[in-house]
Amino acid sequence: MARTAFEMLGEGETTAVFQLESDGMRRCLRGLKPTKVSDLIAIVALYRPGPMDNIPAFTAAKNGQTPVTFLHPVLKPIMEETYGICVYQDQVLMMVREIAGFTWGEADVLRKAMGKKIGSLMAEQQEKFRSRAREKGYNDELISALWETIRNRRQGRGSHCRVPAPRGHHRCPQRQPQCPRVHLGTTGSRDYRRRGTWRCRGRSGGPHHPVRPLRCEVRWRCSR
Repeated sequence: MARTAFEMLGEGETTAVFQLESDGMRRCLRGLKPTKVSDLIAIVALYRPGPMDNIPAFTAAKNGQTPVTFLHPVLKPIMEETYGICVYQDQVLMMVREIAGFTWGEADVLRKAMGKKIGSLMAEQQEKFRSRAREKGYNDELISALWETIRNRRQGRGSHCRVPAPRGHHRCPQRQPQCPRVHLGTTGSRDYRRRGTWRCRGRSGGPHHPVRPLRCEVRWRCSR
């Protein structure tokens, strides 16, 4: 029976698939067992120094090994897609808007402070966040926990996760033009394509053919 693309991804069959072919990423995919595009967007965003610390928690929550929890119910719409793990910088911006009533302009100032790691500006934003959140009735324990999440990102543990979900189709390595690589193992130079095809054939046992751009159709398919 033919395997689906997600089944192949979950088994680490990612030879020549951009951003997913390293040994470390294959291990992550075998543990994650992605079932939807948003899983792939998140794992690509997390797979870099700092954010990688969140991969075990993300994987466990996605696979039901640990319960998906939120610091406050109001955060569920913001973080449900990432199983309660704060993956994207966009989630932080939406969080401060929801909890502290920041405008988009004020949230962008916080984004700048996080990205540039400006200590004085972060301290100013912290005080604004705390006072605004108190005015909306949130307790100090929750406010401190939320700010700890923001502060960790500023220290580098999440500051690189900037793949916004609404634009994920532009960054996701599995968008349609690259789908054949999962099956054919072809990309890059001629020598790399040859080696990629050989590696795929060795694992699957089936014939593989190089991509022929002039024969491409609207929907990708394998030529017999």
